[in-house]
Amino acid sequence: MAARLLTLALALAAAGSALADTSIVTWSSSRLTALDAVPTKLRSSKFLDHILNNDQLCDFDAVVLIDQPGTVNRAPSSHIARSISSAVSARSFKLSGSIDLPNAAKSLSNRCGARFLNYSPGPSSSGDVSLEEGKKHVLCLNMPKTQHTSDAETHESTLAAELATISSVFPSHFIIYTGPGLSNLQVRQAPDTIPRPVIDVINNTTQQPVKPSAQNPTTSVFFTTGLITGLMIVFFILLPVLIIGVEALASIQSPTRMDAPKGYNAVEKKNQ
Repeated sequence: MAARLLTLALALAAAGSALADTSIVTWSSSRLTALDAVPTKLRSSKFLDHILNNDQLCDFDAVVLIDQPGTVNRAPSSHIARSISSAVSARSFKLSGSIDLPNAAKSLSNRCGARFLNYSPGPSSSGDVSLEEGKKHVLCLNMPKTQHTSDAETHESTLAAELATISSVFPSHFIIYTGPGLSNLQVRQAPDTIPRPVIDVINNTTQQPVKPSAQNPTTSVFFTTGLITGLMIVFFILLPVLIIGVEALASIQSPTRMDAPKGYNAVEKKNQ
């Protein structure tokens, strides 16, 4: 009975380990627009669909996938942290489930027509690995498992040196890093984009009319209420009075001429 319980416990532990969250940090020398719509928490299958299966990765000269297994929850070295902070684009993700990085890297290299290299960085593999400048590469770096702090320091130093070499050979690169301690990194979650002005359509449709007091002070207003009232008084009151007065004065200065009746002779009237 005890053996069965132990077997069941080990099976549950293995299942829990398989379904454990995976921390991933990505950074690149240029912006990858496919990352903009990807949430920070998602399933590993969705990450494969949105990122690793995206053809935009083929635009880079080198795509590097780093698998750092281990249990030491320690932040990466200062060199890696500086590389992430100084990158043009950097994102961090929390995935539910695990990713088979070697198979994903192999599939990506076939799709992009790139050279595929799967190796463990370090002095033992330096002679077997050669990076060809001017040719696309997909590199899968398998790091040894870290169980102690001293191991983590050694592995991080080796990885930092390898990434420095890759960055110098391939200025255009995209790096995916999985491993413990990534949650301690301060990675910006929003890509660097130029802010665009937002047009508030609702407020514009209900905008109140501008009052005269809010008009531009440099704008001249000619027809005011006082001016219109004054013009009405001049045209409808003062002007008619002036015309009547002029006509009356003219009638006084020019009296009406008296004509003699018909048949009246002034000479005959005098002789009589």
